[in-house]
Amino acid sequence: MDFYIKQSSTMPYLVMEFNYRQYSNNGIEDFYKRLESADILFTMANVEKCYTKIKCQPALLYEINGCISENCPSQYVVIYKFTKKDTSKKGTFEGTFHIHFLDNGDILRVPILDKLYVHII
Repeated sequence: MDFYIKQSSTMPYLVMEFNYRQYSNNGIEDFYKRLESADILFTMANVEKCYTKIKCQPALLYEINGCISENCPSQYVVIYKFTKKDTSKKGTFEGTFHIHFLDNGDILRVPILDKLYVHII
């Protein structure tokens, strides 16, 4: 996944959707319930020069309720809001969300299958 943001900009927000099947063997409702009580942090490292630009900054969990039926479970996205300091230098960075589940101490790094590249242009 590639995300683009202008240098010294705070918009757009970085939004990542969850496909719970990639992250959980349990049911969707159980996973989202655990997600609601988790700490979510964002880290971003420079790919070429090997330094961390953003380390363990809080990210947001946002519920999307796009269901027509009452039986449809909620869906969630995680959001990181960049600061001007975060985007002060141009470059390509690899981003990772760290989800710390408080119920059992598990840590989930997202994305799992793909890489998230943040391009500051």
